[in-house]
Parts: sequence; structure tokens; C-alpha cells
Amino acid sequence: MTEWYSSCAAADALSQGDLIFSCPVVGWARGAVAPSCDSSAALSVLRQDYRADVVVITQACDLQHDHVSEVVVCEHVGVSDHFVLWKERMTASGQRPTDKAWQKYLNHMRKGFDWNHVLLNSQCNAGVEIDHRIVDFSLVRSLPVIFLRSFVAINSCRRVHLKPPYREHLSQSFARYFMRVGLPTSVSDVPSQQATASSHPVATAGGAVSL
Repeated sequence: MTEWYSSCAAADALSQGDLIFSCPVVGWARGAVAPSCDSSAALSVLRQDYRADVVVITQACDLQHDHVSEVVVCEHVGVSDHFVLWKERMTASGQRPTDKAWQKYLNHMRKGFDWNHVLLNSQCNAGVEIDHRIVDFSLVRSLPVIFLRSFVAINSCRRVHLKPPYREHLSQSFARYFMRVGLPTSVSDVPSQQATASSHPVATAGGAVSL
């Protein structure tokens, strides 16, 4: 089986497709800002500092040539953790979270029909041991390059590298998620070929018309 990942040492350069585990992230609480919230102290209440597993989305060439000051990352979780969230959503919407429904959901994701998620493969060889991971494009974060480079170098955090062409496929899926356009009117149904053929007379070799 083709390997999806390669191992990373602390001294290895930060690059596109790096899966970084337990990375410090700054976010915001899912709540509204109070009308009187006009001070740094009030805003700090909504700030959330936490650790998350992230994958680097920024292009490798931009990182290599220092063309960016911020690194775009997306959060990823293990399948078992995602299952808990999926089960909660199913229950909240009044649907039954059966094993059949879960497998159908994963197959849908595997085939690329779930726009905001990508299912990454598992691996247990070549110095890499990783379970299936699910990348969530709706959880996009931006981290300073200098911060992320120093973090992976100094802290010797767990990090594996997603190899080509799998990292490019992830990048393409990310772009497709943000470039999608919904049409106000969809394409109408195409008539069957049999119905189309029967509605038009066909000339035979002798010149007669067959209806």
C-alpha cells in the first residue's frame, strides 16, 4: 500500500501538509458581543486559548520562500472523536445515528461528496503510526509563521507530513470548498434517449421514413 505520510523531525522545515498535534490556537467563543463591549477587557472574555490538532494548508513554496507571514491551518480530529459530534448532530435533528448511517456518511466523505470534510488515511509503518483523520474546512485558523516554526522546533511536538499527491488533493478539496457556487435554478432533467429517439422519424437506407 502506498504510504500517505512520512515522519518529521523537529529540525525539518515547516511545510504544506504537516499534521501538527496539540498545537496552541487562539479562537473566539460562540457567543454574541455585548452592545457595551468596547474595551479590551470585555473582549478578552470571549477569547479562547486551546490546543488543537491542525494541518498546514499554506502552499509549500510560499513557506519555503518566506512569501507569507501567516500560516493557514485547518483542524483535524480522529474518526472516533468525529463520531461523537456526528451522533450529537443526528440526535438533535431527530435522526437515528445507526451504524449503517455512520458508514454511509463516511463513504460519502471518502468519495469527496462532503464539501467541508476530507477523510485522511491511516498508516502504521515507515515510522508513522496514525489513525484515520477527518479535516474540517469550516475550522480555519491563521497562525504567525515565526510562532509555528518555533513551536514545532522547540517543543518537539508530534508531527507527520502528508506526502504528495495526497497533500495536493487536500489543498484542492480546500479550494473547492470555498469556490463552490450554488445556482438559483438547477439544470432540468435530461429526457431519456429512448424517448428522444422515438419522437423523431428516422430515414432508412431506401429513403423511407421509419416512425
